[in-house]
Amino acid sequence: RAQLVRTLQHLRDKKKMTALMVTHDLQLLEPGFDQVFAISQGSVVAQGSPLRVLTDCVLSQVYDDPHIRARRLEGRTFVWSGT
Repeated sequence: RAQLVRTLQHLRDKKKMTALMVTHDLQLLEPGFDQVFAISQGSVVAQGSPLRVLTDCVLSQVYDDPHIRARRLEGRTFVWSGT
């Protein structure tokens, strides 16, 4: 996973290519990607930086889970579901 992200960053930074990755692994999104699209039932519900998109409100809608939480710690976003 880490090598995949490094390869995509290399393509973006050194080769000036656009890199697109589809994933459910939210831990891969930071710090490697500057734009994130959150999709629910085939529609984009939010787009922007990982900091803007990885929020309780957006993730609750995407995962249809009112208990989902997203918090930042030491520059990383952690996501979990709990009451």
